[in-house]
Amino acid sequence: MSLVEADTARLEAQVGFPLRHRGHSAIEPAVSAADRAAAVWIRALDQAFRRRAGKHVPPVWLYETFKWGPHPWPVRWSEIPHLPYTDCGLMAALSTAVYRARGAHVMPVQLVLKFNPESTRGWSGLWRNSRLRPHWCTGIYAYHEGTAVIEGDHQCRIWDPLGRFWLPLRSDPGYEGIVALRLVHDTDDSMPLPRLAGSVVSPDRWMAVKETAKASIDDPTNDDESDRSSKNHRFDLVDAISNGKRALRR
Repeated sequence: MSLVEADTARLEAQVGFPLRHRGHSAIEPAVSAADRAAAVWIRALDQAFRRRAGKHVPPVWLYETFKWGPHPWPVRWSEIPHLPYTDCGLMAALSTAVYRARGAHVMPVQLVLKFNPESTRGWSGLWRNSRLRPHWCTGIYAYHEGTAVIEGDHQCRIWDPLGRFWLPLRSDPGYEGIVALRLVHDTDDSMPLPRLAGSVVSPDRWMAVKETAKASIDDPTNDDESDRSSKNHRFDLVDAISNGKRALRR
């Protein structure tokens, strides 16, 4: 299995939704005092979590804090504590911001994942019920976002803050498997090209998973015990969240 540069027009025709001009989700710059206070609150929650769970544990607390669902864009930092729902794009933007505050080298990552028609129909209905266009899923495919964490030797792993696990690359994607991805170079920082599954990944280009061999979805070599354990790091943030929200309303 390897990654190859995708013919974006053909990829769009395959998945049924636009990709060429789709930017990654980004929170509006923190220009007001309320925006800056909300950004500080997010960082404080992550610091509290790391003191309790360990400094290398991924920010699973985001999933515990924010409920997944549809909401309009754009989003300001000051709105985040009061949103009833956060979609995968906002969750990924928060994850990327949290990792950067930790000092990690990260990039936003845009993804096409494989699901099934039952899942995408349900999600489409949820978005329509909120009077929002479900322009991110159809058939067996869905657009998704996460955080690419670049580690030693420029190897990167893809953190899914909504699923709370590291997304693996498989030659046979299966349910929730990666079909294509795009790393986004969204800062002025220069860094060597990251590597993923033995392939050099050029940022800002859609890359498709090339099947070189058939692999079982349940192949144990694709399942990292440490990755699974990250889901088990639950952290009670109720007091910190409620206290922080009250302070942000003042």
